[in-house]
Amino acid sequence: MKYSIKKNWSGALEMMVTKPFVIMPFIVVAFLEALAFELIYFSPRKPVLLIAGPLIRKFFGEPYLHYPLNLTILPKLFYNAQIAIYILFWGFLAAITVNIVKNVRSNLPVKPNALIKNALGRYFSFISYGITIIALLFLAQKADMFVFSKYMRLISKHAPEIMIRLAPLKLGLFLFFSNVLIEVFFLLMIPLIVIQKKPFFKAIGKSVTMGVGNFFTLLALILAPFLLYLPLAMARSLLPQLINKTAPEISIIITAAGIIVSIFVDCFVTICAAQFLLDKESS
Repeated sequence: MKYSIKKNWSGALEMMVTKPFVIMPFIVVAFLEALAFELIYFSPRKPVLLIAGPLIRKFFGEPYLHYPLNLTILPKLFYNAQIAIYILFWGFLAAITVNIVKNVRSNLPVKPNALIKNALGRYFSFISYGITIIALLFLAQKADMFVFSKYMRLISKHAPEIMIRLAPLKLGLFLFFSNVLIEVFFLLMIPLIVIQKKPFFKAIGKSVTMGVGNFFTLLALILAPFLLYLPLAMARSLLPQLINKTAPEISIIITAAGIIVSIFVDCFVTICAAQFLLDKESS
């Protein structure tokens, strides 16, 4: 029987509206990211300058501690902070949301202390998950940039100037859809660890296997919500041009928008993944 993606989406939306505590773990992620963003923004000022100043001077140079260049490197510094937050906290907090979905679907009570304790018991699996995803995204980015650079060299002699100017946009699209494909194969890892209590490596194997066996269903399930990220991904790819045509402060707007959008998209996709696994178990 064909899996009902619309039913999964409607169930996820209904849960986010009627059980708003399911969003709380991702609000915590957003809070941590906002805190990191604020510290990076104030890095040219005391007291943050005392710690951040020497590092920025060493890796970027003194001018990047002053306006407007301090805003041009803000997204890059924030991206590095996001990686640390993702590895240390994202999987752990997403696991709490998965457990909430499981309890709600089973008509079990949602007790914060029990949810946190349960997730802490598998904390190192969630750190390993974060490291694995970041490593895969890094390798995919390097491979995409290598292939794209070869492609651009091949067509540069014959391509119209407009195509050359749009190269960052094309690369951004290329990277975005590569990330979506990775997500398809590893989407079910945290639900498998939480719901089926799979050890880390068995969760990888089963997530990839289920990704292969349900490729188009999982792709369709997450592609629509992930498309909400696309304008921000394109904006980040074109950030140098946007800064030149507007103002350096545009980097603040784009970064802040990404934090807000991720609360809802990440929560929605995590609920969808948990529901998909629970539906498969009950079918």
